[in-house]
Amino acid sequence: MRTLHGAVFVGIGGIVLVSSASCLDPTQITLAVTTDVRCDVTKGTSFTGGDEPFATENAAPSSSTSRCVDGDVGTLVASPTDKDGRAVFVITMGVDVPVSECTAAKGYKGCIVQRRSLRYVKHTPLTLPIAMLLLCKDTVCDVNSTCARSGKCVPSEITDPSSCASGDCYPEGDEPPPKPGEDGGPDGPRPPDDGSLTDGNPNDGSPGDGSPGDGSPGDGSPGDGGLDGTVVTDSGPPPLGRLYCPPVVLGCMLGDNCCWDKKGLGGVCAGGAGVPCPPARNLIPMKCNQKPDCLVTDHCCATVVSVDNGRGVTRDVLSTQCQMVGGPACLGPWICLQNSDCPTGTCDKNTTLFQPPGVYGECIP
Repeated sequence: MRTLHGAVFVGIGGIVLVSSASCLDPTQITLAVTTDVRCDVTKGTSFTGGDEPFATENAAPSSSTSRCVDGDVGTLVASPTDKDGRAVFVITMGVDVPVSECTAAKGYKGCIVQRRSLRYVKHTPLTLPIAMLLLCKDTVCDVNSTCARSGKCVPSEITDPSSCASGDCYPEGDEPPPKPGEDGGPDGPRPPDDGSLTDGNPNDGSPGDGSPGDGSPGDGSPGDGGLDGTVVTDSGPPPLGRLYCPPVVLGCMLGDNCCWDKKGLGGVCAGGAGVPCPPARNLIPMKCNQKPDCLVTDHCCATVVSVDNGRGVTRDVLSTQCQMVGGPACLGPWICLQNSDCPTGTCDKNTTLFQPPGVYGECIP
């Protein structure tokens, strides 16, 4: 147990038990931390707590862990030294560098940072969900802001801390997408359209054609497509009419981008018409990765450049898109998930075009 300016941190783990000598419920906040980054490439997570943003940002971490199991980093319980106090949290995860190097002085380069600010509620245990998102790596926000699912900075303040009692509290502008089956969520009721678009649902006989904008349009919310923090290295192709983008189990909407990290850390969806992948994130914007994502006469093509790094020439994927000129011709290599995606030859999943190997393939003779 460690006390830091306004908070007592109890521990980190899958389960944390806190006892109380009183019959009243404890006044505490539980941070429930998950990530969509592959656990085997994470380099630790640190927690810093206090009662004032600037001081907390520049304080030494109060606790740290190397734990990460199937996207679950663990939970940490904070109790106030002042029962009416404010809690400020800075949670940092190392991705390209060890978490010990994730500091404000270094601009959090190679790291993911989440911040939260709220008041304790007397005799009410609060649960604060914290998602360490790959999309937020290298995103620099000020001490009063945090990185949202859009990759943009939003205020880190939780204005209604009582909502955290149900575990559903988020900073304004960072609300998660609807869950499957909920209104607006994947496989749930969707906003009506003008009838000119099909949603690619295999049950209605109207598969999408893979052209931009085809499929039920996303609502513009990042993560549209079901990104829920569950890490699945290769979950298999999603339902017809959705773009393969592990670990997003339900895939992305056709016409959106699957923003695939070149180091193989996983993919995230950039949802909504015209929404690009965030800049300077080392991401490949992929609009397709198999033939069914495209028109019947087209194929999924990659734009590739050759790079001489002094140790030899390597190929670097800039993007993937459907070749709209018709026929099997591609300006770059054909991208595939199985042999049937290739006009000739086979689907080689040991290609060096994508990391890690075995997720996406390249058609070879």
